[in-house]
Amino acid sequence: MSYTNVNISKKYAKVLFDLSCPNRLKKVEELFSDFLIVFENVKEFFLNPVMEIEKRQEVLNTALSNFEQEDKEFCDFVRVIFENKRQELLPQIFDCFKDVIREYNNIASVTITLANEASNWRKERIINKIKEKIQKDIFVTWKIDPEIIGGIVVEYNDKLLNASIKGYLQNITKELVSI
Repeated sequence: MSYTNVNISKKYAKVLFDLSCPNRLKKVEELFSDFLIVFENVKEFFLNPVMEIEKRQEVLNTALSNFEQEDKEFCDFVRVIFENKRQELLPQIFDCFKDVIREYNNIASVTITLANEASNWRKERIINKIKEKIQKDIFVTWKIDPEIIGGIVVEYNDKLLNASIKGYLQNITKELVSI
C-alpha cells in the first residue's frame, strides 16, 4: 500500500473515531468488521470499472440495509467512502481505526519482523523490552521474513528500527560504495 493510501486511510479512520467516540466505539468496530465480511463477498463487483454506478449504489444500499437499523452514522460514513471511490481502502481504514482505538486506550501498535518463528520465551522478552522503552502496553503484529536473515525489525508510530542482518549488510554496502 502506498504512503498516500496509508494517510488517506488514517484520515478516514480518525473521522470515524471522532464520530463514534467514546460511547459507540465498540459497536462501530463490530459493525465495521461485519461489513467487511459482506464487502469481501461483493468486492469484485464494486471494484469492476465497467459496472454501472446505479447498480453499484443499489448493491451498496442492499448491503447496508441490515446495518442501517443499528447505526445510521456508520452507514453514512461507508457511503462517503464509496462516493469518494475509496472502497478498496476499506480493510486498511478498518486497521487504522483499530489502531486509533488502541491509541485512545493507551495501547501502542507494534509490528515485529523476525527471520524465523521465535519461541514464546523469546517473544515475551522482546515484548517486555519494547514495553519498557515506550512505557505503554502494546498490541503486537508478528511477521516472518526470511530475507532479513537474522535480527529484528520493529515498526512503531511510523518509525522503523532495523536491527536485522540484512539492514546491517545494506548499511555496510552503502558505506563501501560511497568510498
